[in-house]
Amino acid sequence: MIYKVWNVPKYVLIFFIMILASLDGVLISSLFKNLIDLASQDNPQEFLQLICVILLIYAIVLLSNYIYNRMKYQFVFDANLYIKKKIMQNFLLQDSRAYSEAEVKKETISFFMNDLKLLETNYIISFFDMYLYFFYAFTAFVYSFFIDSVVALIFLAFSLIPSIVPVLFKKVLADRTKNWSTLNQDYTETLSETIESSEEIKEFHTETIFIKRFFSRVFETEKSFLILNNMQSLSVLVIGSISILCYIFPLAIGGYFVMSQQTSLSNLIAVFFASNRIITPVKLAINIYNQFNSVKTIREKVEEVLQKDITKSQKKYLPVEKISIKSGNVSLGGNLILKNIQLDLTNKDKVLVVGESGAGKSILLNLVKGNLPLDEGDYIIEPKNSILNIAYQKDFIFKDSLSFNILFSNELVSEELNNIFEIDNKFPKMIDYQGKNLSGGQIKRINLARILSHGSSLLLDEPFQGLSTKQSSSIEKYLLKHTDFLMISSHVLHEENLSKYSKYIVVENKTITVYKELSEFKKTNYYQQNIHRI
Repeated sequence: MIYKVWNVPKYVLIFFIMILASLDGVLISSLFKNLIDLASQDNPQEFLQLICVILLIYAIVLLSNYIYNRMKYQFVFDANLYIKKKIMQNFLLQDSRAYSEAEVKKETISFFMNDLKLLETNYIISFFDMYLYFFYAFTAFVYSFFIDSVVALIFLAFSLIPSIVPVLFKKVLADRTKNWSTLNQDYTETLSETIESSEEIKEFHTETIFIKRFFSRVFETEKSFLILNNMQSLSVLVIGSISILCYIFPLAIGGYFVMSQQTSLSNLIAVFFASNRIITPVKLAINIYNQFNSVKTIREKVEEVLQKDITKSQKKYLPVEKISIKSGNVSLGGNLILKNIQLDLTNKDKVLVVGESGAGKSILLNLVKGNLPLDEGDYIIEPKNSILNIAYQKDFIFKDSLSFNILFSNELVSEELNNIFEIDNKFPKMIDYQGKNLSGGQIKRINLARILSHGSSLLLDEPFQGLSTKQSSSIEKYLLKHTDFLMISSHVLHEENLSKYSKYIVVENKTITVYKELSEFKKTNYYQQNIHRI
């Protein structure tokens, strides 16, 4: 995942900068060694030269650290852009069906809001730091090895012991993270449910119940996160304790070597200071590695997305010619919704779908679109790459310009669309989040203008809700005249437009009945019972 963000030269450059920055680990060690060696000599000039060299190298090291930090945070910036773009591409370009879309939406929002932030904190920001700490340790060890190989190997041996500890915590940290991620998803869903249904909660005076329910989810999620943090703290404590012991023991052995004249005091002091740049960086690198394990599940999710071929298909979509459903049955949640569907539609059909609320009109439109699978029967659309646009009952508005909300660009909306949908000066040029500066009727007209400007074969689910009788009749008349294929489900019937439909479908008792003549449709119970609405 990390290696896909930058090109190779950038990685080479930042690793080179790390090498220069890691010289910081040997400067103090070198200074003390040379000071001890010069203590027995009366040579001020050589001492000044030593100080000048140390200062020069320090300047290079400080500059390298500055460049490293700039590059690291640039990488965080680039990685966030890269990952978030890929995840959104995967969400918008995947072949997601209506029956699974709601769940995918919830998971994607939770992933953006929660998981990616944890990934940034525990992985992306720390990725190069881990390598920098290893460079610190490696540079310090090489320097120590050339001073006194035996003492250096002793310090190295003890510095490697703490690296065993993370293996003990690897699985438990991954399990704790997975559990937190699952509970956090549940919390996000409960939060969304509680806020979106606040009117119903207040209406039934169940505020206390839902506050208790919400707090229960908060407690479970925060408790899980606390357990995760406590486990990380325990791993840090164990590693820290072992690191201290690995710091003291080699120093004691080195002291014995000095007393037995197997090495010099200046060499021991140099290796001692350099070893601090072996044990401490290794310990920090191991801590970061532990953080990596804590987001292993999240990294696997992201890696799965990044490995997908999610480039938009360039195939050409053709106008629909024919749609057929033969002996179709469809169920949702184990409940039979529609049975024995027999339906043949052509590219010039204008179809009106009526039925009581909950009868299955929206389901039928989604079946015609191909969004829902049939439990039994055959669904045929010709050609297979037909373009067929559907507008759902829920209208969507974007926080952008009025033009973008209709055309998905900032081009001017045609005068014809402006006139038929009455998009006048009363509409704001810039739309607020969720259309807070629009009325319900304005939102509906924007959505109808949008779908009509992007296709001529349309499926419209209750398109006239929130519109006046005059507006809905005028828009329906325009749709019937300016579309090739049109299928509308509606409770609103306009007598003056009924004759312009070629088929009438009544959905009732889990079946659909198709009428090809208006006179036959007017004899139905549905028409007779709802004639007062016309």
